[in-house]
Amino acid sequence: MNKRYDLNICGEGGEYESLVLDCPIFQKRIKILRSQVVDHSSGDVAYLNFTAELEEKSFVDTKWKKEFILPQELNKKYKQLKKYIDNGYSNQEYKQSYIIPTISIKSNISDKLFTTFSSLKNLIAIGEINTHNLKNYNLELSSIIFVELIFKKKEHVFLIDVLYNQYFNFPKPPSRICINCNNLEFNRIQISVLADSSHKKRSVIHLHSRNYWIPANIGSYSHALMYENIVLTSGQIGIIPSTMCLPYPKSFSSEIVISLQNLERIFENMKISSMSCIAFISNECYVLPTNEIWKHSFLYNNDCLIILVNTLFSEALIEWNIIAKRECEISCNGITESNLWSISFSTFKIYKDSELSLENQINDFLAQYLPCSKSKQMHTKKPFLTLTYAQSINNKIGVRTGSAFVLSCKESKALTHKLRIEHDAILIGVGTAENDNPRLNARILGSQTSYCSLELQPIPVILDPSFRLKLTHKSKIIYMAKNKWGHPPIVLVAESFNCQEYHMPSFNILNAIGGKIIRVKTNVNGLFEWNDILCTLLKLKITSVMVEGGANVISTLLKEWKLIDSIIITISPIFIEDHNGVGIKSANTLCQIKNISWKTFGKDIVLAGKLSL
Repeated sequence: MNKRYDLNICGEGGEYESLVLDCPIFQKRIKILRSQVVDHSSGDVAYLNFTAELEEKSFVDTKWKKEFILPQELNKKYKQLKKYIDNGYSNQEYKQSYIIPTISIKSNISDKLFTTFSSLKNLIAIGEINTHNLKNYNLELSSIIFVELIFKKKEHVFLIDVLYNQYFNFPKPPSRICINCNNLEFNRIQISVLADSSHKKRSVIHLHSRNYWIPANIGSYSHALMYENIVLTSGQIGIIPSTMCLPYPKSFSSEIVISLQNLERIFENMKISSMSCIAFISNECYVLPTNEIWKHSFLYNNDCLIILVNTLFSEALIEWNIIAKRECEISCNGITESNLWSISFSTFKIYKDSELSLENQINDFLAQYLPCSKSKQMHTKKPFLTLTYAQSINNKIGVRTGSAFVLSCKESKALTHKLRIEHDAILIGVGTAENDNPRLNARILGSQTSYCSLELQPIPVILDPSFRLKLTHKSKIIYMAKNKWGHPPIVLVAESFNCQEYHMPSFNILNAIGGKIIRVKTNVNGLFEWNDILCTLLKLKITSVMVEGGANVISTLLKEWKLIDSIIITISPIFIEDHNGVGIKSANTLCQIKNISWKTFGKDIVLAGKLSL
């Protein structure tokens, strides 16, 4: 470079180093008092030393401020999200029923502070940070990748920070979250850490200086720590990066969108495949808006756990903590991404014992009656067909008024939602769609309002030969699809269907959300044949379908019982008078259920089996 271009490469910045002496935003200028050229080599490189002082300005020009462009506090999409929040929740009445009863979690801490979760020696430590105990497990402070601090009194956080910074004053410190909770009975502080003895390479996002991107972390903790394919974030509140202050006047909508925007910026350029989110709130009135806003956020791909605490750092109204999984096609040194993810995820996901046992019961009960993998099913001549419905003890599935009537208890409903997750599609008749206004999607076990991610949701299919279905923007099935909590429905109409003007409102609403109208041939009576329905669904790459009702759909399918692969019937201990049941009326088409399993779920009895002659 020197011989060819007469360039001298010096310093970390390249050929030239620069020193800014003054600029409009400086309150004072730098005045050079003395300078000295230092040449201590035989080459062409020399150094320049300065002696300088700060000098007051006689005049500070402020005209530049009018032309100085600062980044806006919120980008365009988060402005829209804030507008949605302000319009949607400003006058919404909060209901106490949204709160789940408090679960107290207590543990007796023994002398053994560590519990091994796997052969990878990832450890959870509960108790004080004790370097001697760490060494016993081939660990050191730099092995810690995440810290959770729970304080009995909020003022303790400032006292512990000085000591904390002494412990973790090294490059690439762990991410951290601080929580104030007065439920600690015998201790003023509880510390939980996630550590790893393998000392794998880690990378972090850790900004010390004030900026316009994300709030600076002045303490010894990283914004985010990336370990293998896992991203562990520190708690994120709605601090404005440029001022390092919460928005004023105090506003929940401002804090939640700023904090979500900060989080999204941390995750920029990361290929995230899934994440586990916890939202800490300081007031129970924020439960519903937090849940809804998270589902409308640009980070959402799974439901979040919302925890009510006494207070948050800096008197914030909400704080987020996220564990994310990055896409990783190749396992690293024999450590598979699934193993590492399950360990990290188990740190924060807590269930009641009853919910765990219910999930296990459902999985065990349904195992032999579920469809096989999609790749195998694609080679069959028809989709895997499951018939499932709930009935009273005297074989009735509804009331004569045609209104929706709930038969199943919450435990058997959980089984139904598990079935929905395991099938590509869920099918009902137009009568059920009109009378029940169903959502036709799948919920998370034990929840009434939290829905599974979109990739787990079944596609709703409605049998409606004449397209008499009246859809509005308030129809639950439309609302679910608009919010990405369910798929747009497919409506099967007669091949001879002719769209009229009175069909257009429903047609336009369906078309706007990406729904489809599919034509299927009918018999001489204008009704569908089940073989034609199933062939049509298979052409749409639907390899498994569960039929839920109503009575006419179930009865016609039972006449073609040889098409049914599995049957799941929930029997509720209720008598319903004066209404038609379902079943086969002709003795020539009688069938029996084989491979029968019976199990009680809550107050209901569930029968599962296969059909045979």
